[in-house]
Amino acid sequence: MKLLDRLVLKDLLPMFAVGVAFFSVLWFMGGPVLTVGRFMSQYGVSWAVALKFLWLSVPAIVAYTLPMGMLLAALIGFGRLSSNSEAVALYAGGIPFARIAAPALVLGLLATGVTYWLNDSVAANATKALADLEATFVQHTSPSHEKYIFSLTVDDKLCEVTVYDGYDIQSQMLRKVTIVFYDATGRPETIATADRAKGVGGMHWVLINPTIVTMGAAPVIQTLPSLEANLIPPEQMGYMAQHVETLDVRQLQTKIRALKQNGGLATDIREAEVSLWSRLALPFSCLVFAAIGAPLGLQRQRSAQGSGFGGWVLSIVIVFAYYVVYMVMSSVARSGQCPAGLAVFLPNIVGLGVGGYLSWRASAF
Repeated sequence: MKLLDRLVLKDLLPMFAVGVAFFSVLWFMGGPVLTVGRFMSQYGVSWAVALKFLWLSVPAIVAYTLPMGMLLAALIGFGRLSSNSEAVALYAGGIPFARIAAPALVLGLLATGVTYWLNDSVAANATKALADLEATFVQHTSPSHEKYIFSLTVDDKLCEVTVYDGYDIQSQMLRKVTIVFYDATGRPETIATADRAKGVGGMHWVLINPTIVTMGAAPVIQTLPSLEANLIPPEQMGYMAQHVETLDVRQLQTKIRALKQNGGLATDIREAEVSLWSRLALPFSCLVFAAIGAPLGLQRQRSAQGSGFGGWVLSIVIVFAYYVVYMVMSSVARSGQCPAGLAVFLPNIVGLGVGGYLSWRASAF
């Protein structure tokens, strides 16, 4: 590693760690800690379960705070180079801005990779375990996910499936499920409710002890030992019956294909697409924040701008602006007014444009 890289990273790495820790603590205090406190008071959750809940919350939180730490590190780290006149010496030695900022961009790229891995694999699995844990102390009889509703097209007819108590991948079992079959005119034709529905191969499912309501002028209600139904393959059902936050990128792609192939609702498809593109866009913000923070923090003149308290405030303002745009555009994508990929990546595109302009100004001096 060259002397210049060591000089820059000496200021970047400590502030990167401090920034991630600081923003993570803030996130914890405003989210999981309050949630655990409410669960302990309402449901009598033990300290052991509360600590497990907090531990499972860590991956998702850190995946969000790594980009924040990167921005803070770039602002304050390069601000210190300016305030200590090291930046002046570097420019005087003929070193261009692009070379000075290179360590920050490399660190941002590495942080992007780590954030992607953390957000995609670790956070998705932790979120699923978190949902199961929460269900056990909110007085459910078994681990489950929140109620999920999706639509299919079976034999050219609409079929709506409501899963109240999750899907067991190992046994290919839906728990507490209601299936509504519609006729060609869109009216409910048959409603089947069962505690369990098991996939038995191909597209065949068996509803165990179902209650069947046949609609008509005089609805007929009957309870059967079992009922066979043609729906979709169990592996596709498993993805469709799980919330998007519990799925990784590969599983989200499978869910989107399953929804499109089986006549899923457009709202379900857009929700899954927004989640998929977010798994890519949010990690990329590490590199975007590095590209913005480096030219903002680095000044030719001896100045404290970009360091100390000012760096903290500026980082919070930029992060807030980024996530406001991200949340607004995500809502626009969910409403179908903009493609999900473009909407979710728009804050990064704008950020790269701002970073490029600031870098051009810094290089022009």
